[in-house]
Amino acid sequence: MKKMIARKFGKWKVIRESGRKGRSIAYLCECECGQESIVAGPALRAGRSLQCNKCKWKNFKKINTKCMGLSKTPTYDIWRSLLRKCYEIKNRDFHKYGAKGITVCEKWSTFKGFYDDMGLRPEKHVLHLMFGSTCFNKENCKWITASNLHHLIMKKKCDEYRNTSPS
Repeated sequence: MKKMIARKFGKWKVIRESGRKGRSIAYLCECECGQESIVAGPALRAGRSLQCNKCKWKNFKKINTKCMGLSKTPTYDIWRSLLRKCYEIKNRDFHKYGAKGITVCEKWSTFKGFYDDMGLRPEKHVLHLMFGSTCFNKENCKWITASNLHHLIMKKKCDEYRNTSPS
């Protein structure tokens, strides 16, 4: 789509077409900070990608997190942790999340947005990102007990083993 070249989407400016990302046409984009990245066309047009991860993380750090008195709760800790996993290169789990392209939706850039969607963490629950999802958001996440999460992971590993082992 030639109409995309030189268009602005948030802080992104589309430089040129750059092949495909899945089934979608991808574009080389330059952020206002100078960072370049390949971004899928639908993510640009739908507003799911508005800036590079470097700028996104910088903005998360600057945000006045009005935590409604919940800054010392497990819910707040989980929210901060998922931001760090996705955007802080020095985080020990970045290689499992941010480095693999997993992001956090714009609404969850504030604790209020996260809290509005997910509420308080139920006791003994963890936040589960559905397998295969690439964005933490209301549709792809749910609270689940650690033991249920363990069962899901084991089931997934067994299914993968069955699909790869010779019959």
